[in-house]
Amino acid sequence: MRGQVIQREKQIDVWLGSPARHLITDSETSAVMGVQIERNGQLVNIQARNGVVMSMGGFENNTEYIQNFIGVPKLKVIGTLYNKGDGIRMAQEVGASLWHMKSFEGFSFNTGFTFENPEEDRGKFILSPWPDLSHGSIFVAADDGSRYVREDESGRHGHAFEGGSWKNPTVFSHPHLIFDETQYHQIEENGELPYSEFFNITVKANTIEELAEKIKANPITLKQTMQHFNRFSNDGVDLALGRSGDSMRAFDDGPYYATPLATAMLNTQGGAKRDEQARVLDAQNNPIPHLYSAGEFGGINANQYNGGGNLAECLIFGKIAGENAAAVKQDLEAKLDQSAKENVNLGGNDLASASVLSHYSTGKDQYLGVSEAGIGGRVIVRITYSDDQLKKVEVLEEHESEDVGQKAMDQLPKTMVELNTYEVDSVTGASTSSRALKSAVKDAEQKAKHATEN
Repeated sequence: MRGQVIQREKQIDVWLGSPARHLITDSETSAVMGVQIERNGQLVNIQARNGVVMSMGGFENNTEYIQNFIGVPKLKVIGTLYNKGDGIRMAQEVGASLWHMKSFEGFSFNTGFTFENPEEDRGKFILSPWPDLSHGSIFVAADDGSRYVREDESGRHGHAFEGGSWKNPTVFSHPHLIFDETQYHQIEENGELPYSEFFNITVKANTIEELAEKIKANPITLKQTMQHFNRFSNDGVDLALGRSGDSMRAFDDGPYYATPLATAMLNTQGGAKRDEQARVLDAQNNPIPHLYSAGEFGGINANQYNGGGNLAECLIFGKIAGENAAAVKQDLEAKLDQSAKENVNLGGNDLASASVLSHYSTGKDQYLGVSEAGIGGRVIVRITYSDDQLKKVEVLEEHESEDVGQKAMDQLPKTMVELNTYEVDSVTGASTSSRALKSAVKDAEQKAKHATEN
């Protein structure tokens, strides 16, 4: 899709770093007439000839909204760090009704946990199972030291099975993994950790009471929880939460360990209410004229989640909203014909390669290459190439995930130079980022060879 937009750069303007601030409405009809944006340091009113589509994501990074709408103390973001609920505010300003504001999606290990590391704004996105955190002498403790999740249960997009259905999990301020020395060595001996900082954020104590003090849990409760866990393990039946007896091993006499956890949040689902035509509705369920929405901003899923649902909403409601917004609106045509028009040069398509590459310099035997195929979009490289030798590869711009895609950005340039080719093996788990980087280097190398031939 990004490539198709770039191919239509003369028909479609894409403005990056140009946040929307307010919707513009007609004072008489309340119809949405356009959007006020901030572009190149100035506020600019943009007229919409036929309609406006809001596809602005959720409010994952707005602590106030998380507490007010979802009603939990905190969630650890494992998705984008930039969704702050601007669309929610803009929709409310024009009288839109909100729905599904309590719903959110998670991921990661067990029923949707990640690790609470104060050094990281974004939680670790752990895709693969980690059996050592759910099998053995280990359990998850709530703030007071009690158990509250079945540790060996595989969550569904961060939902936990409760009372016959999958629901958003109970969220606590500072849950912890609790385990003993045997489990510590089991985790240690099983090779590379899915989370490299695991042992660095883990605390140790000689007694369970001392451990409780360190993690601010109730010492009596945590000790009782461990005693109950040991009894269930010895009996082979978890009477509290139904965990498989085969996955439980009684705790040693100490020392004991605790690793801080947080409930992981991939994205929120709430936003402006929409109908089947992707029209945004007001408090009386009437369409707000010429305003549409798509994606997880006001997604149709409430409380439960179908796999691939967010992507489906982006594609399906994106198509519906786009077609309906593009349809000619007679009332808007008259308004626009009467309004004064001031032309402001806001620049063209920020995705156009010529415009993008103009920001970067090259020296002797240096060439720029670009690919739009990364997980985060554009990858720009600068290579040094002479005498049929790839002598240096520099990654100038990329937007890949720091925990997966970044591995390709860090490792492949050196390998390409050593082997004198961009056709190198992709980094495991980062195949898309690897392909994008190789494509960008290929683009630069083709320019180098073309320059040499001429």
